[in-house]
Amino acid sequence: MNFMSRRNRLPPWHEQFTLVNGQSLLIRPIRIEDTEPIFSAFSMYGPESLKFHFLQPTKELTIEMVGRLASPNPKTEFVLVAAEPLPAGKALVGAIAHATMLSESNEARYTILVSQFLAGMGVGRKLMCKFVKWAKCQYIDRLGSKVSRDNTPMLELAKSLGFKCRSENDDTELIDIVLELGPQPTLHSQSLPP
Repeated sequence: MNFMSRRNRLPPWHEQFTLVNGQSLLIRPIRIEDTEPIFSAFSMYGPESLKFHFLQPTKELTIEMVGRLASPNPKTEFVLVAAEPLPAGKALVGAIAHATMLSESNEARYTILVSQFLAGMGVGRKLMCKFVKWAKCQYIDRLGSKVSRDNTPMLELAKSLGFKCRSENDDTELIDIVLELGPQPTLHSQSLPP
């Protein structure tokens, strides 16, 4: 590897992403400077049922809540954004993805909110694939989410990545989907070559 390619390499969990319309986005971990742009643009994210799930236990978004989201606990949370390739704080954030490890099990739950202007352009797929990779790196057995029942493209995407419906209660707007990653093998359980 030459010096130039090393120098131009992006930091971990960063990826340049070109949309079908030619627009360039940077997928990267959230930064505290993203608080104001996310707070200002939150009404553009959808659908409403997922926003409510994202904001639990309240329905009102506050700048303090976004600030909390923008400074995740690195031991239990992982938050990515898809933003303009500008410095954090100046970049418009078009999508937010938040994952949390559950303390009572070896499971993580995630929520992805995509701006209505980026819907259907592959941002959700990119973020879901990043979360699957993150979950495997964290040795998580199950990765789950709630998807709006009428969000057929996201449900089809989840199915294509191996997610299954855990429960499909017709009375709720959200469907619980889970990807079974299984216990990750450890060095002690692998057979060694002769």
